[in-house]
Amino acid sequence: VAWHQATGRDNLLRAAERFADCVAAHIGKGGDREPGYPGHEIAEMALLRLYEETGEKRFLEQSRYFVSQRGEAPHYFLKETNREREKQGKAPLGEEEAERLFAYYQAHVPVKKQREAVGHAVRAMYLYSGMADMARLDRDGEMLESCRALWRSTVREKMYITGGVGGTHIGESFSRPFDLPNDTAYSETCAAVGLVFFARRMLQLSPESAYGDVMERALNTVLSGMAMDGQSFFYVNPLEVVPSALKTDKRLEHVKGVRQKWFGCACCPPNVARLLTSISQYALTVRENAVYVHLYMDMDASLTLGGSPLRLKVTGDWMHGGLHMTVETDKEGAEGRIAVRLPGWCLSPKCTSSIGEGTVEKGYAVFTGRWHTGDTLDLSIPLVPRLMQADARVAEDADRAAVQYGPFVMCAEEADNGKDLALLRLDAQKPAFSVGEVEIGGCTLPCVSVHGRKTVPRQSDELYTDYAPLTEEETTVRLVPYFAWGNRGEGEMRVWLRT
Repeated sequence: VAWHQATGRDNLLRAAERFADCVAAHIGKGGDREPGYPGHEIAEMALLRLYEETGEKRFLEQSRYFVSQRGEAPHYFLKETNREREKQGKAPLGEEEAERLFAYYQAHVPVKKQREAVGHAVRAMYLYSGMADMARLDRDGEMLESCRALWRSTVREKMYITGGVGGTHIGESFSRPFDLPNDTAYSETCAAVGLVFFARRMLQLSPESAYGDVMERALNTVLSGMAMDGQSFFYVNPLEVVPSALKTDKRLEHVKGVRQKWFGCACCPPNVARLLTSISQYALTVRENAVYVHLYMDMDASLTLGGSPLRLKVTGDWMHGGLHMTVETDKEGAEGRIAVRLPGWCLSPKCTSSIGEGTVEKGYAVFTGRWHTGDTLDLSIPLVPRLMQADARVAEDADRAAVQYGPFVMCAEEADNGKDLALLRLDAQKPAFSVGEVEIGGCTLPCVSVHGRKTVPRQSDELYTDYAPLTEEETTVRLVPYFAWGNRGEGEMRVWLRT
């Protein structure tokens, strides 16, 4: 589908259609077909993209079958598993055991009854994305309510501040609500890519800035998944690293302190590539009479608004506070709405337009009217460092703070602060920030410095001694964007710091 959209050539599109028809001939309802559905979801999204590109309803119907049959009785995965167990001379799987096992595949209950994000995090994000597409295409309110519940479960209970999801390496899965360990985090790069997929589809259903905020937040982890030179990659994206622990602790053997050249399971590098090379499709949502700007980047987009051609050019340096947008149309103009996301990380966002006053709707500055060549929009989004705290139920982050600068989640690295980052403390009552720049991997990136203290380790022959106040030294803690960590050699890293 992507090849057809990019080049207009249909050779790969026709191959995709043949593959989809082969699947439908062997898997589905009726005749001698196997009543199955994917173990690793993504065919649902692919079939729907194929349907929207070709208009062939058989692809929509096959995807609808995969989505609607998941978790329904008779349970396909239970039948499949018991068939294998019988071959091995084992007793059938019990119902309770089966429900726990199949939660890994998001097949424990029918999708319209699912309310908590569970199981393998990448599979979950792909399924939820397909469900959101299905809710939009079928105008299915029940499916939409399930998507909204799963979204809330994901972002309000199971998402790292970096936008990563998947708290445990056991099954590469979601853990229980608010269980978000930093050093053993799995937070697979592909899962963050999947969250971007999900957010984009929720924006297509309902343009709400909260979805755009999460899509932007998840890019912290997506970008962390690749080195600045594009030559090495992370599969797992922890929020806390001590290299000596990685080398000796088997509980951390899934975590790497430096990016790897490749993986035996090489899903993450091409997933990052396809997202970054198609990022413009995530920056905008175009409806018949409205254009929504979600992400901030230079662009020159040719669109249709209210049935008329419109060209939207976006320029400016938003990292230093703003964007400028200009419109080009034919002489009749284009009638409709242009809406710009007001980011949740900005305390005082402001958007103005040459066509007059706008309104704020669900976190978007909305301007409605007839647009002509030369009309403009200006977005002011000053970036200010902020101390962030986690929900008190996230035990790992109690009495800790993280620094966020605009959309960038920041982290402390050994390269700037020396070893023993666990001994650093930030002054949460009166944080004194200064903003500067740092060169990492050939790029100029923002850095934030903040006043803090560092505990002086007490020397003793005993592991435990009577309590006495610790001695501390004044220090300045320097923080860099999380996505750029690990580009200056191996060393400690920490997102959440003591206060």
